[in-house]
Amino acid sequence: MGTIIAGAACIRTVERYETRRSSPQRSVPVLLWTFVVCSAALMICGAAELFGATREILIATAYGMFALICISLVRRFALGAVGTAAIAAPALGAAIFLLAYHPVERGTSVPLAFTGGSDPSLIALNERVLYDAPFVGTGAGTFAALAPIYRQIDDPPPGSTAATAAAAFAIELGKPMFWLITVAAASSIFILLKTSLRRGRDSFYPAMGGSCLITLLLLSFNNAGLFGTASGLIAAAVIGLAIAQSKSRTVKL
Repeated sequence: MGTIIAGAACIRTVERYETRRSSPQRSVPVLLWTFVVCSAALMICGAAELFGATREILIATAYGMFALICISLVRRFALGAVGTAAIAAPALGAAIFLLAYHPVERGTSVPLAFTGGSDPSLIALNERVLYDAPFVGTGAGTFAALAPIYRQIDDPPPGSTAATAAAAFAIELGKPMFWLITVAAASSIFILLKTSLRRGRDSFYPAMGGSCLITLLLLSFNNAGLFGTASGLIAAAVIGLAIAQSKSRTVKL
């Protein structure tokens, strides 16, 4: 999310520079220094990911950044629906290729199919809990109490949450609620990205929120980082700001 936020800040600074004539109080040196600082933040976040992130995190971030850049290109060159489809087609093709290439374990459920290099014994434990979970779930926060029951003698100690955020939702809230959350997140992404194309200005706010949601949705099938305090606070702030800035004067592309 830091990479996407820094990228959106760079786009914001460029937009402010282009509209500085309507606001004489904005000085060019201040905008230049702002762009330098935002670019430095983008480089730091990007370097941290390149040297410390897993392949799954890199792919999720790349999709979020791709959406942010596409929104900027579509608006800048007024590409319209045809241009948007032409840009989105390669991303869809890459997603299909990655899904086909991914070596999914036979019998592994969808919430646990993309856990990357996690311990197979822990994945098996999560799978057993998920298989026995009732239709309405076991209750929020109950995984930590259930995991020791399903642990085998040679298994490492389970964590306090499931291996992935998707699995945690499916176990604790039930599979129907898990799919409802997934559909709601996908719908929110579509709405925010569509809104960013229709805004008269400050389109980077909903574009940033939609791009972060793309990354969070993808990563929820890979790890449980969504439940971290920092992740939750940043996500809430970014998505809240995106929703608050999603209504404005519209433009026709």
